[in-house]
Amino acid sequence: MLQLPGIDEPGVADDHLFRTAQTPSPRTTFAEPVRRMNMDSHDGPHLVEVTDRIVLTKDNAERISGRFQIRNVAPSNEAVLFKIKTTAPEKFHVRPTLGLLEASATGNVSISVNLGSNLRSIGHERFQVQVVIAPKDLLDGLNGNGQGVDGSSEFHGDLSRVWKKIASKETRIENHRIGCTLDSSISEAMISPSGANLVTMNEDEMRKGLKQIETRIVDSIQNEMVKKFTRIERLVYFALGLLVLLLASNFWSSSSNSEQYCHKKRKRYCRCRHIWKVRKNQHINSYSSDVTQGGFLTLMNDRCLKRYIPLAEISTQNVIQKTVRQIEDLVSKT
Repeated sequence: MLQLPGIDEPGVADDHLFRTAQTPSPRTTFAEPVRRMNMDSHDGPHLVEVTDRIVLTKDNAERISGRFQIRNVAPSNEAVLFKIKTTAPEKFHVRPTLGLLEASATGNVSISVNLGSNLRSIGHERFQVQVVIAPKDLLDGLNGNGQGVDGSSEFHGDLSRVWKKIASKETRIENHRIGCTLDSSISEAMISPSGANLVTMNEDEMRKGLKQIETRIVDSIQNEMVKKFTRIERLVYFALGLLVLLLASNFWSSSSNSEQYCHKKRKRYCRCRHIWKVRKNQHINSYSSDVTQGGFLTLMNDRCLKRYIPLAEISTQNVIQKTVRQIEDLVSKT
């Protein structure tokens, strides 16, 4: 099977097909009239007639597209299979790429230029139509009754298997080459400043695309702001919790040191403190002699007063000094 160098099959996404019967085709307008072409690799009469050049024009949707026609002219009134290839499958969307033509039937193939394609090199691209007579034994297994268009995936799979079987048998295939050009109606405004012609989107599509991009950016910014605010809010709550704990701890400490705070275990201190204040208000000279004679020791031997009364509240310095010496003696003995 002969193939043009550098020609690849279009992608699977573009694999649409049709199946036509021997019915008159609807009236359509083509870029150029259908004319017979020389065969690249087929001896004998032509199997099909195809357009030798496709003129790509801009439609109302600002898309660049074109079409060409394939007509079954096999002298034996047999059905033919055809397959379409292109030198730039990334630039073109071809429908269909694989099809079946009954005897004397005509089919239309539409071609559209993908967005972002370089228009300057469009004139150098080519299409190839491969045609072969459909074997009757292989066509018996095809689904459908052969009437009208069948674009189902099941029919396409059957047709693909038939084509692979034909190719594996090294059947002689008729090849037709088709060129393409841009129509003069395509505005020069579509030429980019860098000099590379690119397929552009219309105004509505551009606005829609920009709006989608803007929406995505706004959503992304909002999500980031929400995350940051949530993080800051958690930190603030954590700081407030620590502050409350510190205040509570400080209040607890100050309350514990207060003279008015009487815990169950410190009731003795409060009672002894009250006793000491009452005794201090009395005239100290009335019992100073008792203190010097050991009365103060008796006073300090009291469990309550010995533990809780501060010595700093004794008014006489001499008494304080003597008391300290006596306490030191008691400690050294114990």
